[in-house]
Amino acid sequence: MAHSTISHNSIEETNYRREFGGAETGAIKLHRTHNTTIENNLIRQVRTIDSKSSNGDGIWLDVENYENSIRNNVIVEVEGNSILMEANWVGTNDIENNIVVGGRLATFSARDTVWRYNLLVDALGYWVNQVDLDRPAIEGAIWSNNVFIRRGVADGPDATRDNLYLGGAKRREGEQGAVVTSAEPHFAIDMDGAEVTVSFAIDPAVYRRLHDRIGDGVDFYGHERGKGDFAFGPFSNVVAGKNCMSVFRCSPRRARALEILRSGIR
Repeated sequence: MAHSTISHNSIEETNYRREFGGAETGAIKLHRTHNTTIENNLIRQVRTIDSKSSNGDGIWLDVENYENSIRNNVIVEVEGNSILMEANWVGTNDIENNIVVGGRLATFSARDTVWRYNLLVDALGYWVNQVDLDRPAIEGAIWSNNVFIRRGVADGPDATRDNLYLGGAKRREGEQGAVVTSAEPHFAIDMDGAEVTVSFAIDPAVYRRLHDRIGDGVDFYGHERGKGDFAFGPFSNVVAGKNCMSVFRCSPRRARALEILRSGIR
């Protein structure tokens, strides 16, 4: 697939009976695609028989995907990898402005992945060099301007810089431009209404330390980042104290569809 867009979908309850394991299970799974955008999707509750030995992934780009953009997605309650980049060594892939809650942020023998301006909550970094498949080693990836809550990517091989670590998340040793605080951000996600919202707090003392940082590109809402804007994570309009952001508007039919689906779950 090439020059395509996957957008504005609600993809929920994938493999909800946990009937399938092994490879290939995912909400969005692509092979050998390029110049494709995956944006503004809600991915929730991807199941698997065994998260340690089989896939149950949110977004999975597998084998020679390049020049793709994964942006502005909300990914929650994934039992496997929330995002998996596997065997992509031809060119760059950008992962930006996403909200990921839980699961793993996984790289398997992929190169030149750019992770930036994401909000990553309780998400575990996970890296595998697939030497058994004679694939290249991981290299060339960079994590920058992300907000990590409670977990970071301190143990991985990728480069890191200018990330914000909240709620006890650990930075990479020697990371340039990192800001670290143990202040509790009180993160919450509300998925019960017509809109999906996330809320979190930035300690005012920490916020003042970030005032001189300047981001680039556009944020989750399509606004250009500039001087005076918040330079970490998907939202440029973050203020000191509590923030509440709308991140997905659900179809009126969603509630009924989930009711029908769940009535059949055994």
